[in-house]
Amino acid sequence: MKITAFFILIFLSFSSLAGVLKVDIRFPEGKIKQGAIVPVKLIFDLPASQGLPLNKIIGETLGNTFYVFKAKPLVTKDNWTAFESDAEIIVAKIPEYEPVAFKSGDNDVMVTWNEVEFVPTEAPKELIYGTFEIPSRAKILLWLSILAGIILAGLVGWKVKTKLSAKSALKSRRAAIKDEVLSAREYADVVKIWQKKSAIVKEFPVLDNNFKDLETVLFKYQFKPTQSEIEKSEVMNAYREFVNKSQGRFDGV
Repeated sequence: MKITAFFILIFLSFSSLAGVLKVDIRFPEGKIKQGAIVPVKLIFDLPASQGLPLNKIIGETLGNTFYVFKAKPLVTKDNWTAFESDAEIIVAKIPEYEPVAFKSGDNDVMVTWNEVEFVPTEAPKELIYGTFEIPSRAKILLWLSILAGIILAGLVGWKVKTKLSAKSALKSRRAAIKDEVLSAREYADVVKIWQKKSAIVKEFPVLDNNFKDLETVLFKYQFKPTQSEIEKSEVMNAYREFVNKSQGRFDGV
C-alpha cells in the first residue's frame, strides 16, 4: 500500500506541473461574518501542497479575499491525493464570484469553498472593497513597542517629576529651618530654637557641636524660674557666636 501511494504521488506530481493549484475552504455551516476569525479546513490538491507552501500563505490574503490567520501542518487525505490543514481565516472581502483566482509566483491558484452565506460588515464601501488590510505581525510588534515606549517614557517622567518635587520640598523645608535658626532676636527665641534642636540637627548634622557650645551657656540659666537681663544678654552673645560658627554650614541652602 505504501509503495502504491508513493507511485501515485510521483505520477500526480509530474502530470500536474502545468495545471492550476487548487485550494478548497470548508467553512462551518451557516453564516460567515466578514472580519470574524473562522475555524476552517483548508484542502490542498497534490500540486497545491507542493507549489503553495503552507508557511508562505500564513499571514497572507488569498486573492485579496481570504486572510489566513493561522494554519496547522498539512496531513494526508484521500489516499495521498489531497492534503488537509486545520486553520483559521478571516473573510477580508466578500467574494463577488466563485472561484477566487490569483497568481502565486509562476502558478495560477484557484480557491473554492462550500456553500455558505457571507455577511458583510457594516462599514464604508471603500473599506470593505478597497484596501482592506490585516496588520502583519511585524506591524503589531511595532505598535506594541511604540506603546511600551510611551508607557516607559511616562513612568520615567513621573519618577523624575516626583524626585524634583521631593527635592524642591526638601530645599524649602531646610530654607525655613535656616531662617528660623538665624533669626532669633531675643532670649525667648533662642529657647524656642533650642527646643527644636533634634529636628534641626536631623536636617543639618554639622550644627550639633555648635549647639553644644550654645547649650553650655544656655543651661546655666534656662532652668531657673527667672533670668536677669545680664543672664539673657550672656545667652544672646552665645547665640550670636553660634550663628557666626553656623554660617555657611547649611549644605548650600
